[in-house]
Amino acid sequence: MTAPPPLTDWDTGERPRLLMVMPYRQLVRKARAEGFWVGAVWDPRLQTPGYLDDVRAAADLFVTVDFADRELLRRTLRDVATEHRASAILHLGREETM
Repeated sequence: MTAPPPLTDWDTGERPRLLMVMPYRQLVRKARAEGFWVGAVWDPRLQTPGYLDDVRAAADLFVTVDFADRELLRRTLRDVATEHRASAILHLGREETM
């Protein structure tokens, strides 16, 4: 039996890079523990400051944006994903924010 290949991004040889929208802090910690780079995007109006501090501490990158401004949200996700070479964008929050 052979060992699985290392967890790397196909193009760069780096860790896969996940940009998570509204991730629970447990998901951020679990993804980091599994070797992923994790960026977290939150609307600060939708969670308590203490909770967001936990997410910020667990993530490689933490970004806030007003989810009610759909164009700003789209632009922010596009720009952050491009700048940080995200392998995938995952929305993990409430259905009404999708």
